[in-house]
Amino acid sequence: SEPSTTHTPSREKAHRGAHRHFVFGRMAEHENETAKREALISDVFAILDQKRRGYISRVELAYILDAMQADASVKFVVPESLVPTDNMKDSRVTMSDLRVLLSNLTGSDLEDVKWFAESVVKVETELREVWRKAVQRWRERVECLYNRNLHRYLLTTQPERVSRWLLLRTSMNEVNKDDTSVGLLGLGISQQEVEVLFTDETADDINRCSDKIEPFLAALELRSQLSVVCIEGDINQRCPPELDTRITEHMTKMAELAERCRELACLLIHEHTLSFATALIRSGAFSQAVIGETSKLIMSLINYRVHENARDYEKLCRQKVAEYLEIDYAVERVDLDAERRRLHIPPKLPGRRSLARSEELQSQTIAEWVGSLLTLRVDFDRGEMLDVLIKYDEKRLLFLSDGGDRQNEDAPISVSLFSFGRTVVYLLSRLDVSSHHSQHEHRTPLRTHLWKFLLNVLSSAGERGRRLFRSGEGMRVICNVIRGSAWGMEREEVSPDEEEDREEQEELYHPGHDLSGFRDPTHSWPYVDYIKNSRSEYRYYTMDFLDDKFYGSKDRMLAAAFLEYMSSDAMWGEQSLVEEMMQYPNTLQVVCRVRPPGCSLMKMLLRAEGFPEYLKLTARGIAEVYVRRSTSMLCGPDATCHSFFPVCYYPEHQEKGVALEAFTAELIRVETTNVELRILAHAYHSLQACLQEERSMREGEGAHTDKPHGSEEPLDEAMQLEGGITECCKLIASRVPLCMEELGDMSVAIYMQVKDFTRKALLAVNTLPPVNPDESQKARGLEARLKCLQGAADILFTGENRYPSESSLFPFEFLVVLRIVQLVRLREPSVPPFIVELQDSLEELTGQRSSFIFSDSREDIELAGAEYPWRTGLAALNTFRVSEVPLRRSELRRYPRRSPLDVVQGLEVILADYSNLNIWEEELEANSHASSSTKDVAQLEARVVRRSVLLALSFNHLCYFHPKMVTLEDSPQGLSLRLGVNQELLTGLKEQLQQPPFAGLQSGADFAAAFRRGEQVPEGASCRSFQGSNAGAIVALHLAVGESKAAFVCMMGNWTMWANCTKDNSQVLTECSNVNKHFAFDATTRE
Repeated sequence: SEPSTTHTPSREKAHRGAHRHFVFGRMAEHENETAKREALISDVFAILDQKRRGYISRVELAYILDAMQADASVKFVVPESLVPTDNMKDSRVTMSDLRVLLSNLTGSDLEDVKWFAESVVKVETELREVWRKAVQRWRERVECLYNRNLHRYLLTTQPERVSRWLLLRTSMNEVNKDDTSVGLLGLGISQQEVEVLFTDETADDINRCSDKIEPFLAALELRSQLSVVCIEGDINQRCPPELDTRITEHMTKMAELAERCRELACLLIHEHTLSFATALIRSGAFSQAVIGETSKLIMSLINYRVHENARDYEKLCRQKVAEYLEIDYAVERVDLDAERRRLHIPPKLPGRRSLARSEELQSQTIAEWVGSLLTLRVDFDRGEMLDVLIKYDEKRLLFLSDGGDRQNEDAPISVSLFSFGRTVVYLLSRLDVSSHHSQHEHRTPLRTHLWKFLLNVLSSAGERGRRLFRSGEGMRVICNVIRGSAWGMEREEVSPDEEEDREEQEELYHPGHDLSGFRDPTHSWPYVDYIKNSRSEYRYYTMDFLDDKFYGSKDRMLAAAFLEYMSSDAMWGEQSLVEEMMQYPNTLQVVCRVRPPGCSLMKMLLRAEGFPEYLKLTARGIAEVYVRRSTSMLCGPDATCHSFFPVCYYPEHQEKGVALEAFTAELIRVETTNVELRILAHAYHSLQACLQEERSMREGEGAHTDKPHGSEEPLDEAMQLEGGITECCKLIASRVPLCMEELGDMSVAIYMQVKDFTRKALLAVNTLPPVNPDESQKARGLEARLKCLQGAADILFTGENRYPSESSLFPFEFLVVLRIVQLVRLREPSVPPFIVELQDSLEELTGQRSSFIFSDSREDIELAGAEYPWRTGLAALNTFRVSEVPLRRSELRRYPRRSPLDVVQGLEVILADYSNLNIWEEELEANSHASSSTKDVAQLEARVVRRSVLLALSFNHLCYFHPKMVTLEDSPQGLSLRLGVNQELLTGLKEQLQQPPFAGLQSGADFAAAFRRGEQVPEGASCRSFQGSNAGAIVALHLAVGESKAAFVCMMGNWTMWANCTKDNSQVLTECSNVNKHFAFDATTRE
């Protein structure tokens, strides 16, 4: 029904109450909804504002709302100001701002936003916790390294931003700082700093950074464990097997880590691993397995060449590597003896005790490492480690395809890491076979590998390598290896002290024995080798060359090839090699004597501009040793014999010292020239001996074997060798420091010594009968000089040297001068006949040619008959070997030779005695009178002996006569006719010599002066001085008596009559037209 339009008060009141109730309900509902909405907005704000900063991020809110749109149940529209854009900028959103931004969202929408925000924040919190743990893990690992200043080696393993962050906390100049030094501006690695660093990084990224730190921590842990393990147990003893195994494992793992990357190697180097590993090997307390693995670790560490490519923050690492490799080693201050002792000295501390002392660990270098490997006690271990070193060093020479380091042929060859310090010196010390047996390598294969290793090391070391080679006396070492056991004496394997004592004992048996003149059984010449301290270079150990029987002398061949390789332009070059060869005074003496001789090396040395000075310095050193030893023996007190004692001659006194020094200096000057000639003569002799051996060998092979097909190559090699030797001999001759003007004095001295030595040799084998018969049975030892005389006499009698192995029986000094004369003849296009005859005499005396060769041809004389002026045809011819007749002092005293007058008077007496012998008829009738008394036979034999003596006095004493035999008529006038001298001539000569200006003159200088003064001399007289000394080495005086002429020759104050016309048997011996030509030294003559 329609409502009543009439409103009663009660109904209106009820209506107003209901309306009020409705309004208040709606208001309450609105208020509740507003409160709920405010609570939701507050909750959202609180959830997003976890740090209670009073604001939230607009971008974060926008992304949350945008992410909710992916849910289909969400129906609200994101406010335009919160829609994410590409260039959206973040800003702060306060609570009031949030109300405005979310004003269009319903309560349910706000509840969804709250739930979604709670979910996002929960996830973010969980992720944040993971992130925090990752940051903490990274920080803890870095802190382990940071506290020891090792974090610098992490830089290349971390991302660029992290690397820069760490670099700011790294000291650049850490060389002089300890490991607690901090980085720039006091920056550290606190948790807050690290969190800021990784704000934009995820946990996975941070964990990847941490994982890259793990190998560094593992390496550091292994290094720390190694130091502890090595000194476990009794450190005074060798390492037990179980510890050996553990140490080997540690070394293997560390080597593997070092090979993984350069920074791990730098960390281990920073922690003194190189020095510790070297000290471990040097201690000698560990097994070969440990040594091998430790060496691999060392090679892995130095292989990165940190000293060449270190970064600014790796200065300490670079310094440690440089110190270990001895980059700045002072080559000029090398004490070779001290280094040799250091190489072979045993460890100071027993067992592993040295590893517990820090001072022992700081001084180890690569030289100690290599030296320890080269001195291992077991041969196999030494060889194994040497092979490891060679292969490691060869990697820089090989291409990648062969397992090396070079990319291609154009890639430069790296410098050997062994070429900086004492390693080269240690290698040379191990190769020095002249050192004590405890200080060098005995096995030939190992020496061969040592040469190979040394050659590789020096191949790219340049000038520094050459200086190291010189500091280790490399040339002396090479020469001793080349010499080997080819000559010298065997050396006993005793201690150095015992060896010294035995040498002292040897000097008791041979007082005055000069070490420089030491002579071995294989004809080593005395005074041609310079011996610095001892005669050990003349000796060799037999055990050093036992391998040669099976392995061959490959070390000697490689040593010689080493020098030839160094002469190439790619290495030192010829000039630099010659400089090194001249560092050893005995280089020429060695290379000329080895078989085959080093012709190429000799030619380089002999052609060098500085060779004369080198030869003079060598000779002076040898001469000084000889002279000073001789003068000390002369002036020093010695109670075992007569000497300047008890009144002594002390050179310490100023005046005596000055006088003795001047005398010594002059002796050294003279002896220096002698030694120069001896060295060159020795080289020439050695080459000639080699040439003779090669020719004899070829002749022997040709006589016993048929020539095989294709044998031209050995023949070519032999011809090349002969050609090289011939060229070397010519070069040696060109270096003889004698001109023809200086040859006079020397040749006269040689000639006079030959004459005197020959006479004494004949006396040595023609001894007088003993006065007391009992004395003939007494045994007596022969002195060396007497043995030499007897050996020379045997050569003269037999025509050959039958004692080649007995050096005391051979006249070495005449062999020396023979080679000198041969060198002069090889150099000069022509020489005086006097030199030719002198060479003949020397060759006969040394057995180089038969002494039965003489100039006279008896067959021609027999055929000529009476056509010769000294032949009558009334008597038979007889040949006398005047060179075999001994002339004793008592005979010589009767016939002085002080002046030409003495010679003339002596010949008068001899010719008279000769003609009065009255033996010729008796000799013819001796066989027919069988009943002759014994007395008559004895008288006849005595007269025959007397005839031989008179002939020897004539031709060997009073006359200048070269041949060893003479042929003349067996008659009283036979000697006079052969000489061409009669009584009339001798009387005329006497008259001229007894009258002015010759009266009273004796020496050749006196006669030469008389002619220079222009005094009146007899007609046909002349005098010539052949240049040598101021007075003339040889003076020839010509005198004439009517048609007859005679000549006298003066040498060293002794006069003889010229009787050497032996080339033409139709002339008498005194025919003197060729005297001046015979002695012409192409010098100025004085009349």
